Amino acid sequence: MSGPDPAIAAVRTAVRDFLTSAGAFEEVCVAVSGGADSLALAEAAAFTGTRAGLKVRALVVDHGLQDGSAETAALAANTARELGVHSAEVLKVRVEGAGGPEAAARRARYGALR
Repeated sequence: MSGPDPAIAAVRTAVRDFLTSAGAFEEVCVAVSGGADSLALAEAAAFTGTRAGLKVRALVVDHGLQDGSAETAALAANTARELGVHSAEVLKVRVEGAGGPEAAARRARYGALR
């Protein structure tokens, strides 16, 4: 009987170590963009967090900057659910302000995730 792929095991171990060092809490939130890295993190958090008795929630930020962004965000949330998170929420933000679109998007994203 073999375990998970070594890369999956490594991510799960890193998440477990973080959760162990972070102290006691009931829920952990994972920011998910829909890319491979954030989905791997969501799966590892769901796998290890659930076994530790935590609720794991995925947060997907929809910046609304591209046509179809709402559908892309919904797909990311659904994929996170399929990977085992307890719930997934799409957070719609307004991107505005100084510093150009990337800086404004970053501020909006960080504000939504807080």
